[in-house]
Amino acid sequence: MRLAKGENIKIVTDAGETVFVERRHLEYVENQVYRALLRPVVFRSLMPVGSWGVPEWAQTATYDRIVSTATWRPVEWAGHSGDIATSSVKLVSGEVQKFFAMRSGYSYDDRELLRAQQSGISLDPERALAVTTQAQIVLDEIAFKGTASLTDHPVAVADSGVYGIANLPGVTVDSSLAGSTSTNWDTIVSDAINEGTADAFMQAINVLVLDMLDIEGQIQSATKQTVVPDTFLMPLSYQSLLRGLMHPYSGRTAEAIMLESCQFINSFRYWHRLEKGNAAGNGKRCIAYNRTDERVVRCQIIKEPTPGAPFKREYDTFVGFELVAGGVQTKLPEGILYYDAP
Repeated sequence: MRLAKGENIKIVTDAGETVFVERRHLEYVENQVYRALLRPVVFRSLMPVGSWGVPEWAQTATYDRIVSTATWRPVEWAGHSGDIATSSVKLVSGEVQKFFAMRSGYSYDDRELLRAQQSGISLDPERALAVTTQAQIVLDEIAFKGTASLTDHPVAVADSGVYGIANLPGVTVDSSLAGSTSTNWDTIVSDAINEGTADAFMQAINVLVLDMLDIEGQIQSATKQTVVPDTFLMPLSYQSLLRGLMHPYSGRTAEAIMLESCQFINSFRYWHRLEKGNAAGNGKRCIAYNRTDERVVRCQIIKEPTPGAPFKREYDTFVGFELVAGGVQTKLPEGILYYDAP
């Protein structure tokens, strides 16, 4: 029996009496409030994060580089001739980094207070949780493509100078690797899965492994072997591709074989934001880098709302918070490689 909302229930007892019971007397309402599910914030696990001593009042930060050079020149000493190394050191001005600042807040209204009181919810911790959660979501977006991805914030403009890990300046972009050339990985893997033979599996694996070795070799060559890439960050859809391509006899996945075949890369990471991570914002982008080397990549956060901070305010008071971030920075762009799916 289905009842309309607010409809009473008529019960006839054995003695013939008729009893009316309001429906709400028979309903059970869970006292648990379920919050909306949000995507996980993962940028802190992808790169070093910190303020690196920059104070809150700073608007820009500049770093300098020391460049040393050495040359050989002929000299004569004690009647003999030979070459001696001479060196010089100079200070080269580095990049001037601007900071992205966002200020927002919240307030209460009477009706909201009444609803919260009837529901048994305390607004202060709920709002504090909402503030810190939103701040982390914004930081995750900044870590992806800087302020250009924050289209809903009017202060996010192209000249803000804040970059993300997917659009750092000076990083080499490659869309044709040694193995796959102009064929994307989706096609290579799907063809091998559809054929379902050991030969098709090995052919696809050979192409993927050759691509990984090409990526490692490009970074090693560009950095004169001073940067060792240890992480390959890919779109989330590649996770099912590389784990779904399995050897028909042994059951080993393409992901496991690729990791074993790499010289330096020992971790595959997946991030849903990279599904549209290329420069045009309409295609997949993979990133090879060293995720623990602060010279290669780091995310600078100057100020953010403190999680769990007490908000003791009157209901009509506007509670503000401020977020200041320097975005993702690199001092060695040659230590990173972007691979855009063709």
